[in-house]
Amino acid sequence: MERFPISIESAFIALLDREYADRKVCRFVACPDIVGSARRTLEAFDFWYPRLYWWPLALVAQGRSRNLPIPWELIEGIFIGGSTEWKMGEHARNIIKTAKMMQKWVHIGRVNTPARF
Repeated sequence: MERFPISIESAFIALLDREYADRKVCRFVACPDIVGSARRTLEAFDFWYPRLYWWPLALVAQGRSRNLPIPWELIEGIFIGGSTEWKMGEHARNIIKTAKMMQKWVHIGRVNTPARF
């Protein structure tokens, strides 16, 4: 198995360290997510938050986030990830409405087509 010279965690932290002086103009940093698992993404957020709390953070919401809590008091934004079908669905729309009501930033990842852009 080929080993990489730097871990993904180290690379992520190095990127944030490099941009630290400009953090005041940063809208948010999306905490790393676990693709395909909303529950594991919340666990990853719990891992990353104490390491990154001085940055404005966003949680990545994705399919199956339906009955899971969103730590609104800890985030500045929500990143809507997951499948196109989920992003276009009622639950994602409700998360977006809630985020806007709470004056949080919203970003929808991979819009996938010019019409959706």
